[in-house]
Amino acid sequence: MKKITYRELMEMKLNRKLLPTEIVHHVNGDHHDNRIENLQLCNNQQEHSCIHNGKDLNNWLKECRNNTFKNATKHLSRIKKTFKI
Repeated sequence: MKKITYRELMEMKLNRKLLPTEIVHHVNGDHHDNRIENLQLCNNQQEHSCIHNGKDLNNWLKECRNNTFKNATKHLSRIKKTFKI
């Protein structure tokens, strides 16, 4: 029997395939804990890095607007869901 990966679990939750740029973050840091409540969707590697670096959402958005993610506001609702605000 094939073991379901955390990416597959997130795809089942969202009822769609993940984009290649989307990252599934393990909230408690345990990569073996694939309970859906421990998985958090990040839109890209930069967003995932921000979580690990302890940056808050407002700072992340400011960085995105000033740097490479000029369309960050387009993804604001998804970002808010990811950060659970």
